[in-house]
This record gives sequence, C-alpha cells and structure tokens, in this order.
Amino acid sequence: MTFQLDPEELHQFPDRLFRKELQIPANLRELIEDLDPELAARLDFDRAQMWKRDHVFEDWRHFERDLPFLIPYRSEPDQQMLLCLLLEHQSQADRLMPLRMLVNGSMFWENQWKQWEASQPKPGPLELTPIVPVVFHTGLTRWVSNRTLAELVSGPEELRQLAPQWPIRFWDLSERTPEQLLEASSPWLNALAVVRATGDEANRFRTVFAAAVGRLADLATKERMRWRDLMWMLISWAIRRRPRQEREGLVEVALEYQPDPNSQKEVQTMSTTLGQTLEEWAEQRGIERGIERGIERGIERGIERGIELGRLETARQMLCWLLEDRFGPLPEGLRQQIEQIEDLAHLERLIRQCPKLDLLENLQL
Repeated sequence: MTFQLDPEELHQFPDRLFRKELQIPANLRELIEDLDPELAARLDFDRAQMWKRDHVFEDWRHFERDLPFLIPYRSEPDQQMLLCLLLEHQSQADRLMPLRMLVNGSMFWENQWKQWEASQPKPGPLELTPIVPVVFHTGLTRWVSNRTLAELVSGPEELRQLAPQWPIRFWDLSERTPEQLLEASSPWLNALAVVRATGDEANRFRTVFAAAVGRLADLATKERMRWRDLMWMLISWAIRRRPRQEREGLVEVALEYQPDPNSQKEVQTMSTTLGQTLEEWAEQRGIERGIERGIERGIERGIERGIELGRLETARQMLCWLLEDRFGPLPEGLRQQIEQIEDLAHLERLIRQCPKLDLLENLQL
C-alpha cells in the first residue's frame, strides 16, 4: 500500500482526502447516522455504489467534490436512493451550492428518463429514484451562505417563493467541538476531531490528536483495514496541515498509542512515506520561482537573491492558501496586495493571524 500523494496536489489535499474516505462504506454510514439515524438505518451502505456519469463539468474542482452514491434499501434490496454528497472544505461557502445540487439531481433523473424511453417494451410508468442531497462542510467556520434555491432568485418575495423546493441536509464540522467528536462512538467522527482542531495552538492540537489516535486503537485488532485507513488520514492530516516543527512530536504521539509492535511499524511507515508537507512544497516551489524571477531580473547576486525572493514567494503563497482555507477564493484586489508585500517578517505576522480571523476584512495588511 502506498500512502504518498502527488506533491502537485497538496493544496487540494482536503477535498481529495474526504472524497477518498467517504467512499469507504463504514465512514459514509457513520456520517449519515450522525445526520439522520432513521434514514441511515434503512440503507444498506455495504452495497453502495458510485453513480458513474458521462457528464463532465467545465468546473472540474466542483465535479471532484461531488459524490453521488446509489444505495439500496435494507427492506427492499431492489429499490435504491441516490445520496448526492457535496464536499466543501472552504469556510467561505459556495453560494451556488443549491443550484449545483439541483443540476446534479436533474442530470440523474434525465438519465433515468432516457433509459426508460429507450427501453422496449416499457417496464411500466416512469418512476424516479429518490434523491437526498447532503452537504459535508469541513470548513472551520459555520456555513453562512445560501441553503435554498429561493435565496438565489431575484425579484419580489412572493415570486422567490415559487423557486423549486430542494431541501438539503447539512453536516457542518464547525458546529461540533473536538470534544464532542471524540466522545462519539463513531471512529469516523473521532478522526474528524483532528480536522476540527486544525487551527488550534500546538499543545491543544497535540492533545486532540493523541485522543483521536487512542480512540482508534481498538480498531487495530477488530478492523485492521479500517484502522490502517483512518490512521493514514490522521497522520497525513497532522503532517500536511500543521507546521513542520510539530511533525516529529506528532509522529511520536501516534507511535505511543499503538497497541502492538506491528501497528507501530505501520505508523512509522506511514509517517516516513507521506512525502512533503504543504509548507515544504510551498517553500520548494517558491524558491524555484524566486530563482527564475531573480535570473529574469538580471540581479547581480543571482541565486542568493533568487532564494530571498523565493522565501517571499513562499510566504505569500502560504498566506493565500491559509486565507482560502478559511474564507474561500480571495478577491483579486486582496491577492494583488499580498503579491506586492516585500517584507518577509510582515508576511509571517499575517500568516500567524490567519487561525484567529473571523472576517477576511480583519486581516491587518
């Protein structure tokens, strides 16, 4: 088993990680159980299948975030529903999400309609599969954007209310504390406590990380494959989303809580084969770009100046990524302001502000 991701995809790591993890039936089941226990009890998640679509969106990032699952009912195995799960990590939520969900559902129903029309003889009247749209939001601040189609429709209130009703379920990580997630009986929710604590200071994050690793210890003997998968999630999240100086200590914590030598060996392998952290990759790319810019500008100090420019480029990129993680796509004007900052110490101060910001406007440029 390989645990390494392409360094070129590190900045898309959260969306890709959750997309991978939620294709595991146990994780998907525990998410829906927390959202709607009655619905979850009626579904056979072990037989869930991804709906393979022929449509390709121009906006491939949102296509990557969309997980449509066909899930049979336990009581009626021949009947199924479509669980349309949209992944959203950014704190500044996608205001077009209700429309996106409706389009996805319409695509599925259109596909059913075409298949029914093409069938000869007809199997009976057209019956559409039920669709349950769910948003899985892992941003660190509460989803405050649109939740209904009516909010996207202009005009008088009485006309806006004529918009199609498309009730969407929300699972919002920011509405749960790490302690609440750790207290759950679900290993998947226990693991999400580490994601929830991402912006906390070092000691606080380490405590949550240790508790989550400890909660997973029982799985090492009961469900080895699932333990391995969730441990990879915890370690990769800790290494890729926390400062590099914390890496060694977090790996030591992970090793300390393993129940046997074989588990320790696997954890050590995971931690040493994950590749670059986001910070390390940004620094490498920044230095490379800085050297190119330094040479292009004909600066006498050449490589030395290039490295200096690279550090600035690294800090600018890290600041933009951290802000995007909390607030979504940045206004072009703000991005240009950041690109014009030439003081490395000032950039580092701005980076340290990011975990504490409630509003993008409070960034003290």
